[in-house]
Amino acid sequence: MDLAGTGAIGAVSLRAFNIAGALPGHSDPDETRLIPRMMAVQRGTAPELVVNGNGDAIRDFVHIADMAEAFALALEACEPRTARAYNIGSGRPTRVRDVIAMVEQVTGRPVARRHVPPAAEPQELLADSKAIQADLGWNPHRSGLREIINDAWSAATGQ
Repeated sequence: MDLAGTGAIGAVSLRAFNIAGALPGHSDPDETRLIPRMMAVQRGTAPELVVNGNGDAIRDFVHIADMAEAFALALEACEPRTARAYNIGSGRPTRVRDVIAMVEQVTGRPVARRHVPPAAEPQELLADSKAIQADLGWNPHRSGLREIINDAWSAATGQ
């Protein structure tokens, strides 16, 4: 960002929240993340989901396709002598227990899980994406929870 101030380059920084979902043939293999872990549990390749606390933590999930669109728009808008930073998220508060419930609906079976004491983490993490919406016209068209989970499940099962 500092170099952009010299006029030599432009810079755009995107701060992504929880990127999730999948594209045909491209699932997310990182089982340290909530949704890929649940996909592994539902496929039978992981024994259980460990939930911190009671599942009330609120997170913001953005579909990978919406994130890709944000990157494309940011690249198009990047001009010398400019530096911008944007949050990228759906802005929709989603509790971990809501994600579990949606996975159960989409897959048709309960998610094996174990609750542990709450971790030292923020109760709520939400993106404010108003700046990229106003400046670049970006909107999270595919970031509804059902679509994220449907796409993740389809990619995880090869359907």
